[in-house]
Amino acid sequence: MIKKQFVDTGAFVAVTDKSDQYHSRAVTYFREFLKLRQPLLTTNFILDETYTWLKRKVGFHASITFGDEIRKSDQLEIVTIDHMIEKKAWEIFKKYQDQAFSYTDCTSFAVMEMHRLKTAFAFDTHFEIFGFSIAPPVT
Repeated sequence: MIKKQFVDTGAFVAVTDKSDQYHSRAVTYFREFLKLRQPLLTTNFILDETYTWLKRKVGFHASITFGDEIRKSDQLEIVTIDHMIEKKAWEIFKKYQDQAFSYTDCTSFAVMEMHRLKTAFAFDTHFEIFGFSIAPPVT
């Protein structure tokens, strides 16, 4: 059974930015997903963060190229954060005030729970703190 995985900003950035510390691991992992035709899921909030990060750190062209390529993918489902997801994310944000979760993290957690996903393609250990697995493992 093929399991869908959530993709976080850090994974998209690592795949795209050759200077990222996780670049080679991310590219290897991502290529395996593409080869196996495994489904991936992300959100419009994650894409927003990714476009902005890439534009600021790598350049406008990298941001546009990434955006154009990601929109062509039939393996990636993009969830739009709606009122229901934001309501759940706000509950998470308030409940875990002792953690350094961003609001976007909380929307990602809410989406993962709603879609019953267990693993995120991420390098952000906040996913593990919340109770999900991350892949590839951060060492």
